[in-house]
Amino acid sequence: MIVGQDPYIKENEAMGLSFSVPKTTKCPPSLLQIYNALQNDPDVDFKMPSPAHGDLTKWASQGVFLLNAILTVKRGESNSH
Repeated sequence: MIVGQDPYIKENEAMGLSFSVPKTTKCPPSLLQIYNALQNDPDVDFKMPSPAHGDLTKWASQGVFLLNAILTVKRGESNSH
């Protein structure tokens, strides 16, 4: 399970899975931090997707539960729940 704070605030970024963005969208810093943590964990067999993208649909289909603590925000406004 991976829990995020709230959905991404930029238009066309959020796609219904915490931290996930469409493959055509630049990978956000928060997701890159998760990728780096997984890559540096000796107990986890993880390789960053190549080319780097942020679509986590495959993770969800494999059983990784991706959820934001807050489910909605106003466009462009963090913590606007």
